[in-house]
Formats: sequence, C-alpha cells, structure tokens
Amino acid sequence: MTIGNGRFIYANESSDKYGVILCSIGSINTESNEESSTVITSKTALQKKTDFHALQYNEPLRFTITVVKQDGNLMDSYDERKIKKWLCKSEQNWLQIDQEDLHNVWYNCILNNPRKDNIAKKTGGITFNVECDWGGAWTSRYQKSYKTVNNYLQFSFPFSSDFERDILAPFMKITSLSDGDITIRNMTSNQSFILKNCKANEIIIFDNDNHIFETSELRVLLDDWNKQFFELVEGNNIIELHGNFQMDLEYRLPIRVGG
Repeated sequence: MTIGNGRFIYANESSDKYGVILCSIGSINTESNEESSTVITSKTALQKKTDFHALQYNEPLRFTITVVKQDGNLMDSYDERKIKKWLCKSEQNWLQIDQEDLHNVWYNCILNNPRKDNIAKKTGGITFNVECDWGGAWTSRYQKSYKTVNNYLQFSFPFSSDFERDILAPFMKITSLSDGDITIRNMTSNQSFILKNCKANEIIIFDNDNHIFETSELRVLLDDWNKQFFELVEGNNIIELHGNFQMDLEYRLPIRVGG
C-alpha cells in the first residue's frame, strides 16, 4: 500500500503523541493473503459438473506495519517501551491511517510480535504484525435516527457496498412512544419487520452482529415478533414506518481493502 504522510491513529491515540510515523506497510508472507477464500461446491457420481454453493472467507486480513521516529532520529529503550505499551494491547482496537484514499477506512485489529529494525547496532524502527477481525476493513460508524409523525414516516436509505448483492442488517434500537404495534417495511425488497403489543417507553434492541434481541419489558419478544429482520439491500431502499416510535440505527460497512 502507498503511504502518504505516515500519520495514523490506534486505540484513539494519534501517532503525533508518540512522535512516530508509518514508514512501511506490507504482507507478513511473501504473497499477500488478502481475501483468502474457498469455493464451496459439491458433485454426485451422476453429475458432469459441480454445483456451486458459496464462497467462504478463510482467514482474517494480516499485514505488517513499521514505525519510525518522526524527527528521523534513532530509537532508544525509552522510545521502544513507550511505543510497545501503546500499540501492543490485549484486545482489538481501531487503526486508521491518515491519508486521502483511506480517510474512511478503519481496521479493527490487534498488533503483536514487535521486532526491532536495526541500523548497525542501533534501532531505526519497530515492525509489528497486524491481524484484523475479518478479511478487510470497515467504514466509520454511521448513526441515523428516525421518528414517526402521526404514526407514519417514509424515507429513502441509499446503500452502496463493496460486495455484490450485499445485505445490511444494522444495529437497531426502537423506542415505543405509546402502546401499539410497530411495522417497518422495506418497500424495495418487499419485506416487513413487525412487533406487536409494544408498550409506551418500551426499548427494544436488535443487535444482529452479536445475536442479541431484547426488550425492556417483561415479555417474551419472540411471541410478538414476526421473525423477520430489518434488512437493507444495495441501492436506494424506500422505508415506511407505521406506529408511534423512534428508530435509531448504527452500522459500519465492510471495505475490501488490504494492508
């Protein structure tokens, strides 16, 4: 990947704070494993050709980064300890590289295996392995809020993806403003998400990524839900809201860009 000014953010802290920049981004292996995948097929003895079923992504995106001091000086042991404490966390954090073509590209990743890049017997920089949570990056987090007026609202929701025929199922929080039923219909895909018997001030969460579906009321949500998810298809979705409620959405989109 081409590097611009080398500035970056990791775990909500800027490289400026530590006086370093990126000087190299590369592959851990000789050949990059970006979008490593397997084609799933099957074939019976009587078939002349195989049946295609799916494309399965096998490995997360992995690459290396090398950091050096911003002023061009060599690193001492104090620099090394400070930089390792910042970058070698015990959990995944967001990495964002400050350059124009990556302004909305975020890697959810963990950095490990630091090793010094020596010039003679002095440290010129430190290289880290980067392992992401899937085979690419993410956009920044989008947040949108919609509220019905007189129990109705229609709006358009354009959605563009790096994947063909992608479907977006955002994190959804519904706040019921009165007793009654709630219907969220995607006119484009002709699908409806329906909740019956909602109570005033009830808060309902649909977190599809973590498979969490819950309500603030003491009731069995499955009994009053039509078992359809609120989903958005690529293109311009026309959405209709029926009922007295507010809907808050949060989501990130996958980006097919490597390290």
